[in-house]
Order: sequence, then structure tokens, then C-alpha cells
Amino acid sequence: MYLNESSQILIILLTVVLVIFLIVGIILLIKLVQVVSKVKKISDQVESTTKNIHDVVAGVKSVVTPAVVTKAITGWIEKLTSEKKEKK
Repeated sequence: MYLNESSQILIILLTVVLVIFLIVGIILLIKLVQVVSKVKKISDQVESTTKNIHDVVAGVKSVVTPAVVTKAITGWIEKLTSEKKEKK
């Protein structure tokens, strides 16, 4: 069975359109993989930065807490000593 000329032209056009869509799809897939890779790198950097900030905050917390307690105790001692001096 032979196809007439219009059927052959239609098949050729559909083949060309399919090839174009396949090429565009492959290109978009490659770009998507690149974007996902960049997003993963950024996510890893954010995670690392967050961990570093957490470590710094924990270090500051361990220094600040004794300093606050020391300041409070010093204030109480000064208050008590000033009250004793006033009584004398």
C-alpha cells in the first residue's frame, strides 16, 4: 500500500516536530539537573554555615552564663556590704 503525497508530507512534519520536542526535552532535562546540583551545593553551604553559627552561639553561651552569674553575685555582695556599712 502506497501513501499519497499529502500523507507523506504529514508524516515528515510530525517526525520533525517529534525530533524537535525530544531535543528540547533533553536540553531542559540537562538544565534541570544542573539547577538541582547548584541548589544542593547551596543547601550544603547553608547547612555548614548554620552549624558554625550554632557552635559559636554555644561557645558564647558557655562564656556569658558564668559572667552573668558572677555579675549578679557581685551585685548582691556589694549590696549586702553597703547595707552592713550603713548599719554601723
